[in-house]
Amino acid sequence: MAERKVIEKAGSEDEKKKRRLLMLKIIPVAVLAFILIAVSLAWFTLDKALDLDSFGMKSVEQPFELKTVGNRDNLKAEILDSLGYSPVADDSNITSDENNRIYWLLDDESGMKKSIEPGSHGTLTFYVVPNRSGDMEIQFNIGLTGYTAVDNDGKTAYEKVSDEKLEKLLNGHIMFFTDYKDGNYSGFLYDETLTRTFSEYEVGKPIPVTVYWVWPNTLGQILLTSTDEYLSSENGVLFADESEERTSFADYITEHTDSYFKTENGVSEADKAAIRKMLTGQKYDPSQLASLSSMYNNADETIGTNVSELLVELTAQ
Repeated sequence: MAERKVIEKAGSEDEKKKRRLLMLKIIPVAVLAFILIAVSLAWFTLDKALDLDSFGMKSVEQPFELKTVGNRDNLKAEILDSLGYSPVADDSNITSDENNRIYWLLDDESGMKKSIEPGSHGTLTFYVVPNRSGDMEIQFNIGLTGYTAVDNDGKTAYEKVSDEKLEKLLNGHIMFFTDYKDGNYSGFLYDETLTRTFSEYEVGKPIPVTVYWVWPNTLGQILLTSTDEYLSSENGVLFADESEERTSFADYITEHTDSYFKTENGVSEADKAAIRKMLTGQKYDPSQLASLSSMYNNADETIGTNVSELLVELTAQ
């Protein structure tokens, strides 16, 4: 891949020198095949386990089911089946009393039907189907698990990534949000957790829930404001310039630098301060942007080198 991450636009001779300094390539190996995706009902799993213990208790009706619509193109059956997820034979897939773990069917808007890379994005839609009336508060959790393809006596096998540092980078670089408007994201899912309260619904009528995901192409796309002179015009920014989302995310990223930056010595307090300045639109030293961007790109490279498939799991309870 010959593309490059450009964090600065050209102008004067000094600007051009800085541009050469801050020009960082997109790591060509940072590409994942999004071929595994599934949904499950943790609440029902617990309830069913109690019922199977046979203490004279009868399983209470599940208050809702999860439904997906789309097709199963590129879903890696051998991994999903081994984890207890069930395939489908048509364009609609819904949990039931017999099966609470199902393949997550995808439509074209998901952005996950083909391999992804830095700059990829899309929407994941699923449906809550109420089984009874009354308000429901449901917690959804999106989990990412990396797999590596290995040779096993001439056959391809898949091993789960067990490196904790790599898991953190994977979950940091692929970000989830509840809303997208006018080119900006909001409602960042801290810890990939979403809680929704449902009321005034019709029993049996599916309620759509949409989650937006993005793998930012550059660090500047995350940190810089839309008017920053060092921002690449190709990418735009995740957060609206005056949004509270920026301040909240500044707190989060400086407390979770190991989810975004690959570095042997950690992120310094000076660099953390620079991160806050960038997110809040204050003046900062561009050399710190270059240094942080290098660490961010190193993380992209680590992900692409060590992860070949990615399992996305939605759990509702």
